[in-house]
Amino acid sequence: KYSAPVASGSASITKVNAYPNPSSTGFTLQLDGYNMTERVSVTITDLLGRKVYQTEGKGKMQYRFGTDFIKGMYNVQVIQGSDKKSLKLVKE
Repeated sequence: KYSAPVASGSASITKVNAYPNPSSTGFTLQLDGYNMTERVSVTITDLLGRKVYQTEGKGKMQYRFGTDFIKGMYNVQVIQGSDKKSLKLVKE
């Protein structure tokens, strides 16, 4: 389980967790500390930078994806306003 806490301009701390990681099936991405009214963009790319998944939603949502990903490493980028988080996923 990877966590990427970063303090933003306010007192809240945003976190992005992905589990299970590594996974042989799919992943669940959980967002904590995000503004519930602002749009969140989630983009997954492979190591060559090819987009394999993209969606938008609101803060504190869970996203499930990756059952159709081939084995390898992937980069996750979560953006809300000027707050950007990234982490790596491993599909086994």
